[in-house]
Amino acid sequence: MHFVIHLFAVAICALFLNRVGKEDGRRLVGIFAVAYLVRGAFILCLHQFSHTGLFFFDDVQYHEQGQLIAFGKNIGPLSEALGTTHTGYPALIGWLYSVADRSILSAKMLNALFGALLVPVAFAICRQLWPQDKDAAFRSAWIVALFPSAVAWSGFLLKDVSLELLFAAIILLTLVAIWKRNVWAALGLLAALYLASLFRFYAVAIWAGALACAGIGYLVRRFIPKYRMGMLVAASVLSVAGLWNALIWLAPYSEIVRTGAAFAYSAMSAPDVKLLDTSFATVARAIFVYLFGPFPWVFGGFDPVNYVLFPGMYVAYAMFPIAVVGFWKQIRDLEPLKIFAFAPIILLAIIEIYFFQGAPRQRLMCEFLFCMCFAVTWPVRQEFSRITKLSYAAFGLVAFGHILANL
Repeated sequence: MHFVIHLFAVAICALFLNRVGKEDGRRLVGIFAVAYLVRGAFILCLHQFSHTGLFFFDDVQYHEQGQLIAFGKNIGPLSEALGTTHTGYPALIGWLYSVADRSILSAKMLNALFGALLVPVAFAICRQLWPQDKDAAFRSAWIVALFPSAVAWSGFLLKDVSLELLFAAIILLTLVAIWKRNVWAALGLLAALYLASLFRFYAVAIWAGALACAGIGYLVRRFIPKYRMGMLVAASVLSVAGLWNALIWLAPYSEIVRTGAAFAYSAMSAPDVKLLDTSFATVARAIFVYLFGPFPWVFGGFDPVNYVLFPGMYVAYAMFPIAVVGFWKQIRDLEPLKIFAFAPIILLAIIEIYFFQGAPRQRLMCEFLFCMCFAVTWPVRQEFSRITKLSYAAFGLVAFGHILANL
């Protein structure tokens, strides 16, 4: 029965997209359907490799917490944590379990729906940023629909796909609220920010930081046009230094964050914040792991289910130099809305490298922006083909050196 309800929700989403998409509606619904079917098929296949459908420590936790929330059994202090940081995904799973008889597969199929819904959101963001380039919007939609690592992560009972959709919605609602001065978009933005804080508390900080970067870009462009790039670099360096010191000052977590973290980690006290030491080697390693992990040339030492992520990494490596050039092209003219849209890539990287020493899975929150940078730059890729070839050669050397180091 719950699968019938799920398919009904998919059909409602498709009809809604067809209605609001106007002349682009039919094409958009087609891409949405492909994204959903690809993810759904992958989830069904991967689900067979575990008798429970669970693979990692995190998804086991979410499943157990969802069961407690669904049936209200022996929750104890955990019930008091609901509505604070990091409790959104267990609450979502708990609600679904209450109507779907604790079906793990049904819960994971939500990832297929959320991943497919990311397609129209990314499309709409592109239309806001590049209104004259309809092809870029459709390229972005297709890439987001079929990006291998996004498809692969949808196969696990994890919050990352949900968070990516939420953060993309935050970007879109902010652009609409600012560009069109839309009150409803502003109200929706407030709701989305609250929901995002329930999934990952620093998502709101990244949004605020992106707005600050956009403001800096506007001021530099408006008042210091002759030296704007130099001033932007100086302001960025000062901002990063300020953020670094703020993180030190804010650690350990504030009390509200400690409450949510305690729930997320199934402990009654928040975990110790693992601050990154400032040695060059440690920072360099964290950056390397965050940007390029998991490494698809290193086998063994972890659960074989991780191998499903390896093909997607080769695709990401192929896209990387073009996407990086695209990122630079979007921010170099200091257009505030484009700075706001793409600054989260850097801000997220700083936080993840600082706190978690480069956990690669966390990239997923901003991966749709990576896809958009690639999509908008693809038609002019021949202009910097030499840079692309040098990047591929560097990837090969890095992989070879890393293989030798792990022998």
